[in-house]
Amino acid sequence: MSLEKSPFERHECGTFRDKSFDSIGEKMAEQMGSSFKTFVGEGVSVIFTPAQNVNGAVVRTATMHIGSSYGALTTGPTPPKDYWNITTPSILMVRGAAPSGGGGFPGAASALPFQVTIPAGQGLWVIMGAGANGGACVTYDLLP
Repeated sequence: MSLEKSPFERHECGTFRDKSFDSIGEKMAEQMGSSFKTFVGEGVSVIFTPAQNVNGAVVRTATMHIGSSYGALTTGPTPPKDYWNITTPSILMVRGAAPSGGGGFPGAASALPFQVTIPAGQGLWVIMGAGANGGACVTYDLLP
């Protein structure tokens, strides 16, 4: 059995394809985001403010895990008030639940399936419901 790397990678749809190349055949660089924020707990946490987002931003990766509550990654000119009154657009949400019968691991996880561009003047916030017992990890770039 050969341990060499395959010249193929699995595409999002599950099929194999040549490794990631752009339209002119050059190898594409992996992009993760130069800034990283992690939030654990409940309530609202700032990833970046509208004032910090002067030229736009790109959310590269985002993952959330939640216990038996709710969580969201939201954007807009103002932060969300609380989880039950989100008036800003959500780009990622997660809803957990305690397991029935008292066994197992409670909660749920969610991952952003693609990069999202946030217009200039919009902030980015994580909001977790009461008793969230969860967290969020976000990588992003503020555009120059």
